Amino acid sequence: MSVSVILAAAGRGVRMGGIDKALLPVGDRPLLVHCLERVEACRRATEIVIVAREELHPVIRELSCSFRPLPQVVAGGDSRVESVLNGLCALSGDPSGLVAIHDVARPLVSVDLIHRVFDAAYEHGAAVPAQPLADTIKRVYHAEDDDASLERVERTISRDVLRSVQTPQVFSHSLLVEVYRSLILAKEKADFTDDASIVEASGHPVFTVPGDERNFKITTWGDYALAQALVGRGVAQHRVGLGYDSHRLAVGRSLILAGIRIPNSAGLVGHSDGDVVLHAICDALLGACSLGDIGTHFPPGDEKWKGVDSRLLLRSVVQMLTELGCAVGHIDVTVVAEQPRLAPFIAGMRTSVASLIGVDEKCISIKAKTNEMMDAVGRGEGIAALAVSTVTGA
Repeated sequence: MSVSVILAAAGRGVRMGGIDKALLPVGDRPLLVHCLERVEACRRATEIVIVAREELHPVIRELSCSFRPLPQVVAGGDSRVESVLNGLCALSGDPSGLVAIHDVARPLVSVDLIHRVFDAAYEHGAAVPAQPLADTIKRVYHAEDDDASLERVERTISRDVLRSVQTPQVFSHSLLVEVYRSLILAKEKADFTDDASIVEASGHPVFTVPGDERNFKITTWGDYALAQALVGRGVAQHRVGLGYDSHRLAVGRSLILAGIRIPNSAGLVGHSDGDVVLHAICDALLGACSLGDIGTHFPPGDEKWKGVDSRLLLRSVVQMLTELGCAVGHIDVTVVAEQPRLAPFIAGMRTSVASLIGVDEKCISIKAKTNEMMDAVGRGEGIAALAVSTVTGA
């Protein structure tokens, strides 16, 4: 029987500051690669679809190109339901086969567990791994006259019949298509947090198999530290890098900052497009990983880089970090310019940088300052930028 696997990697990691968890290294390789290794080792997948944010597609294709079957990468949606639906629409598998959906944020899933869920779904049409709860469970509420930071216990709930559900969640292909089609036709607004909930709502029974305590979902930095410890690498290092760049202005050139064009009578002179913001960011990221500076990798004397779009340079630097098993955390940039006034363009600059690096905009800060008419920058002869970055990696 054919088995199509959808790897859900489109989440924004809100509780971890907006970091893209699919590329977060656990041990010496990213979460995504751990999941692909386990799916490949199980030897039952006939096709793999990775659902991820579009800006991550080039990196993800590079990371997954050696796996078989060769994964297809498709865009995620605004919710889990939309993302899984995009993955489902991309499948070419046999409608009589199975579809497995797995969260990339669960990198330590075992091959044995994958087999157990596949077998149960083959027999019953819908199966999920589930773990008994170890803690006492209480229902709470908040009264209007209570302290806002406190909740009252309403009652204790018996945990005997409660389970913590994991992924992969596996269903017959035809069943999953049917319930998603019904969901779309009904324009259902319910906030389904997993695919089994949608199948349950359709009235079809969902069966459980014993889960695995190592198959936890990485949602906080505490979870991440535990995953690192379990693969024997300890807590990942958090590195900091500092970058700086400056260029003089010349009439008749385009002013490019953070990858976007800024209306101005003069632009920055440089061997490339003179984008001091992206150059400073490149140096900050390279410095965090002890990889030298931008001139080391893209020498100004090399005609290959003459007039190059600095967005290509930043993408190359991010790829270097990915290959080292490192992930970008946050970036803070200060642009020093007397003219033009940059405040109206800051939002677009943040969006541009976040897209180039593949992180949430919350991870990018850009500020504009003047130099109060002091020195060459203050006299409007040039523009400078300083950047600080944090990088997580081995």
